[in-house]
Amino acid sequence: MTLQPDLLDYPSFLVLTCKFFVFEEIERHSEPMHFVDFLRAGVKFELAKEGSSLLDITFDGGVLKIPKIKIVDSTESIWRNLMVFEQCHQFEVTYTIDYLSLLDFLIDDHKDVKMLIQDKIIENWLGTNEDVSDLFRKLRTQIPGDHRCKENGRQAELSVDQFSL
Repeated sequence: MTLQPDLLDYPSFLVLTCKFFVFEEIERHSEPMHFVDFLRAGVKFELAKEGSSLLDITFDGGVLKIPKIKIVDSTESIWRNLMVFEQCHQFEVTYTIDYLSLLDFLIDDHKDVKMLIQDKIIENWLGTNEDVSDLFRKLRTQIPGDHRCKENGRQAELSVDQFSL
């Protein structure tokens, strides 16, 4: 499989996310450790319109819209295979890894999964909410250590302060 040349002209999902959330003039006091921190900062989470691509994630007016994610028994193996495929072929654009990095940032434990289920963003066919948070914890180990938000040669840190309205 070869990527169309015009696809390489677009920045990766992770780069776009970093550029959106990184503000040089904001002093970073703390790193959010939990999904609830975003809610306390005033960010609302909504389900994106039906039929959206998984990458159609938008943040506008304090609302983060995320397409529905259906978690089933085969989800982990599919995502692992896609991640390995992107890593082995050294694509400049790593959509799967970028997408999972963002989800990993949002999902820390079963409480985060529960909130995303309540907002109809996650559809859990795997089992318990703990099973879903464990899935993301396991996937986290597959994300390369150097695959982090970088802006101007330094690692970007997302902060609750950046989401305050």
